[in-house]
Amino acid sequence: MNSRERFFAFLDGRPVDRLPVMPITMMFAADRIGVPYGRYALDHRVLAEAQIHTAQEFSFDHVSAITETREARDCGAAIRYFDDQPYAMDESRARLADKSDLAALQAPDPLQGEAMGPPPRPCPSATARGRRQDRGGLGRRSLRRGRRPARHQHTDAGFL
Repeated sequence: MNSRERFFAFLDGRPVDRLPVMPITMMFAADRIGVPYGRYALDHRVLAEAQIHTAQEFSFDHVSAITETREARDCGAAIRYFDDQPYAMDESRARLADKSDLAALQAPDPLQGEAMGPPPRPCPSATARGRRQDRGGLGRRSLRRGRRPARHQHTDAGFL
C-alpha cells in the first residue's frame, strides 16, 4: 500500500497496513538538509527540497508546504524574522495594540498578499522524480494527478 492509497483508505474507513504518518516537520526538515530555518521558510524551493528529503528519509506519508505568519504579515502585523526559529509577531509594534483598530481591519486577498502570495507551484524536480520511481511505502506515484476517488477533493501534491 503506498502513501496515497493508505491515506484515502484511512479516510474512507477501509483497512490500512499502518496509520498514515503525517507530522509537521518545518524546523526538523530544514535541519535535515542543513539549512537555516529562515531560508527554509522564505524560499519555497528549499522548503520543498527539505520536505521531500525528510519524508523519504523517515517514510512519512506526505510533505507539508506550511510556514507561519503569512496571514498576520499581510494583515499589517510587524514580524520578527530569525534564522533558526519560527518567526514571531513583534509585540512592541502590535498591529492591534489599539483594539479599536480591529473594526477597520480589512482581510487581505490571499492571492494578492505579499506573504500569502499566489501559492507555490509543485517543485518540478519532485514531480519528475515521482514519475520515475515508486519508493514502496512512500507511494511516489501519487504525485501524478487524476487517480483519486471522485468524492475526495484533495490535491495530490502533498502526498509522496
